[in-house]
Amino acid sequence: MFLTKNVSLASSTGFMVALLSSLLAVVILAPHNIITLFIVLGQAHFIISYIYQWRAGKIGVKFVLLYAAALGFLWALILSAPQKESLFLVMAGIIFAIHFFVDELYVAHTKFTLERSLVGVGFVLLYSALLFKDGYAIDFGFFLPLLALFLSLPFIVKAIQRKELNASEMLILTSSAVLVMVNLMDVKISIEAMLGFIVLFHYARWYIFYTFRSIEVSKGQLKKYVFNILVVNTLVIGAYFLYTYTSSAPVLVYMFDQTYFFAWTILHILFSANFERLTALQEL
Repeated sequence: MFLTKNVSLASSTGFMVALLSSLLAVVILAPHNIITLFIVLGQAHFIISYIYQWRAGKIGVKFVLLYAAALGFLWALILSAPQKESLFLVMAGIIFAIHFFVDELYVAHTKFTLERSLVGVGFVLLYSALLFKDGYAIDFGFFLPLLALFLSLPFIVKAIQRKELNASEMLILTSSAVLVMVNLMDVKISIEAMLGFIVLFHYARWYIFYTFRSIEVSKGQLKKYVFNILVVNTLVIGAYFLYTYTSSAPVLVYMFDQTYFFAWTILHILFSANFERLTALQEL
């Protein structure tokens, strides 16, 4: 499994740029614009991922058949499920939280240990609690925050003993603390801001990581990568404006509507899952 050679530089630079850009976005944008931004950038992110999977020979007949089956199942849910908006918010959010945690360890070149996995479980539980609270008005009270704290204690104790935390570990712990405050103390942070920050951070993190990876391969590879990013994002932004400001492409509702976007998110995560990353992280 390929990890960029200059792990420290790629991780620290990527972390700071992703952190500052995502924080800036959620501070200056209205909640509905945050959702719009991560939907538009998300669709571009998905398309680029599929392009590189196809070039790597990972998209074959089996992939297409399984993808079509999963797509059909999700579309059936959209058409038949009650409270489909809440259902897909919760489904996509939980799957993304797991995806985010594993990818953050990978990009930061951090060993996958039992203690870190328990912190991840706690983070996912807290994130899920926020989703259920917003989507279904279900409040888990003190139970999930206390469980998340209990699960995180072994890692926190070890971190204190070794007197060291990397940026990704600090981000996960800080995000968990913020989620505790939002869930328990009714801190006025919108779900759009919470989702927007974590999702936009994730997009930026990967773009920067692969920029370093491309630099290490060749200047030609970097040019191709930047070209692909610019072209795909430009096309998707153009499609969004066509969808929003004209009536000439109603089919684009299936791309930019929030519920459909969450369905595409689930598909992207499931079909870009790379279990070799977990193996690589365990072997660090």
